[in-house]
This record gives sequence, structure tokens and C-alpha cells, in this order.
Amino acid sequence: LIAFVSGPGYIFIGRGLSEISSAAFIYLAALLVIRARNERSTRLVVVAGCLAVLGTWTRLNNLPMAIAVAVFAWPLGKPASTLWQPRSWLTDAWRPALIGIPAILAVGMAAFALRTWYYTSHFSLFYGTQAATLRIWKDGMPLGEVARQMLDSVLMVATTTDPAAYHNGALPIMVGLALSVAALSGAGFTGRLPLALVAFTLAAFFGALVARGTAYSGRFSIHVVGVTVAVAISAVAAVVQGNQRFKRGTYFVKP
Repeated sequence: LIAFVSGPGYIFIGRGLSEISSAAFIYLAALLVIRARNERSTRLVVVAGCLAVLGTWTRLNNLPMAIAVAVFAWPLGKPASTLWQPRSWLTDAWRPALIGIPAILAVGMAAFALRTWYYTSHFSLFYGTQAATLRIWKDGMPLGEVARQMLDSVLMVATTTDPAAYHNGALPIMVGLALSVAALSGAGFTGRLPLALVAFTLAAFFGALVARGTAYSGRFSIHVVGVTVAVAISAVAAVVQGNQRFKRGTYFVKP
């Protein structure tokens, strides 16, 4: 809430917007997968998959984040350092959620493409959308320009302003993104960050690497606020926990 009211996103509170609906569907799907894993409920997985589909139908650019709902098949205590331990990748993963979410999304996207084919004779997810005009990777564009456009797009989302500009409300979002990228190394306290939250954050920003939205500030940042703030708070908890262990002598080798 603070991240919203401290920046341009405050104008969206109490108003309807497709990005709000999409984020709501996807976050609710993630929460249901967490609950489904704890209760071993395949019924909840199906409901979560349907919600992820609705979140994608509402905003197609949120498809990577919808797919990433499946990462909550792992417990929240699973650290990001697991990425460097291939043998333990599937350890503790609840397979019904890991397989079910992508499968339901595949069916949902096929249905969406069929709907497009019915009305336009084009079997496509993006026909009739702004994908061609908003995409960053355009034919003939130098790699340096592509990299600049990608960075500008990510910063626009992370700072919730267009053009990108720092403000206090964007701090937890930017910190959450930076920590998630750092967690890929598996080093230090960032390696203890929850794997699911790190993957969910990076997936939320993936769309910004493909297309750059153009609209009022904050519109394309709505879906990243919750998870980036969660990563930032998890980092604070990891540092505090580490300091407590150090004070107790946990890190010292005892004779």
C-alpha cells in the first residue's frame, strides 16, 4: 500500500483497470497453489490454474508470471541457492502443481487462440493486439539499442514512472528486483531468499524485456509490487536471522 500511495500508482486505488484484475487473478492463483500444496488438494490446483488463465486472458503480457505460479509447487522455505544444486531441483516439489498449472495454461491459451481464429481466421494469441508495435526486438535494430530499450522498459516498470525516474515509493520494488537478480548467484544472504518468490519476481519482469508499454505511469507496474516487496522483506528477515545466529555462535566451529 505504501508503494502505491508514495508514487503515481495511487491514482489506481478504487478504480477499474485490466492490470489490476490480471494481477488479482494471478496472485490468487499463487496463494491457492500454496494452500493446495499444504493440503495436497488437486481440486485447488485446478482452480488455481483457471485463475492463472483468466489472469493471462486479461493481460497477455502477464503470461510469464502466470506460468511462474507453478514455482509455488516448492515450499516457501526452499532457498534460491537450490538453483546451483541440480540434484535437488525436484526435491520437495509437489508434482500435481508443477505439472498441472502449465497444462491448464496451455489449454487456456489454445482456447484463446481458437477464439481468435473463430473471429479472424488467424490461430494466434497476439493477432489484433499491439504486440508488433510495442515489441522491443525489432528487425534491423542494433543489439546495443535493443539492450538500451530493454533496460529502459525494466526501469519503467521498477520505478512505476514513465519515463523512468526514482521516487521513494519505488524503493522496495527496485530493491526486490535487484535482490532477486542477485539471488541467482546463490551467494550470501541472497541465496537464502525463497526460490519461489525470486522466480515469481523475475517472471513478473520478463514481459518488460519483450515489449515496452506506453501509457500513464504505474500501469505496467501493478503486477510486480506485491512480490518485489515480499522479496525485500524476506531479505530483511534473512539478514536479521543471520545476525542472530552469529551472535549465538552458530557460525563458529566449536571444539
